Amino acid sequence: MLDSLNPSESLSFRDRDGWGAEGEWNSEPLDKVVWIDKATGFDCMIHRNYSGAWCGYVGVTTDHDYFGVGYDRLHWHTEGEHGGLTFTGLCSPRREDGAGICHLPLEGRPDKVWWLGFDCNHCQDLSPQEAGRDDPMPWTEDAVYRPLPYVIGCVQKLAASLLGPDLREPHEERSYTDEEE
Repeated sequence: MLDSLNPSESLSFRDRDGWGAEGEWNSEPLDKVVWIDKATGFDCMIHRNYSGAWCGYVGVTTDHDYFGVGYDRLHWHTEGEHGGLTFTGLCSPRREDGAGICHLPLEGRPDKVWWLGFDCNHCQDLSPQEAGRDDPMPWTEDAVYRPLPYVIGCVQKLAASLLGPDLREPHEERSYTDEEE
């Protein structure tokens, strides 16, 4: 699957001590993958967080309507992300090992992008770290690990939604009540 993405970065940097011995994460040696989505042209990234759960990101440039907009204001306007957007921001400081929500732009690509991201570390998600706990949290009984192919698919769906024809339309803030569900 990774070969088809033609990644510009593929890095490993997470210490796996304390992660559960059994799980799909054992067949996923990477902790960060950066690529340009062929269908949309957006810079994309997946990155493991501190607990080993995957997070996914799509970078939009300064000419995009959502550049600089906080994730709390975009909740109703994007699709594909797992559990909703939980991050927006410019590149964060990059550690020597490559960790961090940042990319090394390819020649001719913008270095200033606004990352829109989500995480797979919600209560219905199982992280490698949580799987390794002696005293797991009660909500993890039915939790599921979200593997690399799943997260890449979510990133690609998010990227596609950022090209949507309704982006240029004005959006009203929406709120729902229990009666509307």
